[in-house]
Amino acid sequence: MLVRLAPVHGEPAAGRTGPRGRAAQAAEGPVNEALLRAFMQSSPDGLVFCDPSGKVIAANRAFLALAQLSAEEQARGQALDRWVGRTGIELGVLITNLRQRGVVGLFITSMRGEYGGNTEVEISAAVLNADGQTMMAFALRDIERRLKPEANPATLAMPRSVSELTELVGRTPLKDIVSETTDLIEQLCIETALQMTNDNRASAALLLGLSRQSLYVKLRRYGLGSLGTDDEG
Repeated sequence: MLVRLAPVHGEPAAGRTGPRGRAAQAAEGPVNEALLRAFMQSSPDGLVFCDPSGKVIAANRAFLALAQLSAEEQARGQALDRWVGRTGIELGVLITNLRQRGVVGLFITSMRGEYGGNTEVEISAAVLNADGQTMMAFALRDIERRLKPEANPATLAMPRSVSELTELVGRTPLKDIVSETTDLIEQLCIETALQMTNDNRASAALLLGLSRQSLYVKLRRYGLGSLGTDDEG
């Protein structure tokens, strides 16, 4: 578990410096609204709140830095997928899962900045309901500097296969080389989509542009995963 701590400096309310003031603060609880607002701005992770349609309501300084924006006003009212998601549907997949489950964690994607910056981020999100208002809250953590996990043996095969295939140029027709590599590339893409969606096959099919039935056929072909369960819920 990775824990990040940030100092939060709250200003005491006027007239609350004496014993009565301390008693009033205790009655409000250990964390008041001002402290929560201070934490939001001080957090090293990007925090952004959106309406149910995915448009930004509020964002902290860390999010603005990732999006390469100079002021919060530049983000308000804009669709979050302007900056978040590798493909046109990736954020839609995240929001769909969020609406169904209420919370989503460990969703890895990419965030695009206004000036061409690109950052790998890990997203946790939750649906919030208060005073009859519904919104979605997202926490985006920059994982560019995180130590990369041990490589999957399937991914290690790719460079070796490319090297071997280049040796076939001039000796084997191009269509035969392409035919031999299609299965490997297809399998790697399916495995990547399953990892990005936490093994949710319905979402993986959307990312790959396949019907769910077509994805199931390919899963059987490559022996990937267990086909005895449906992961829509």
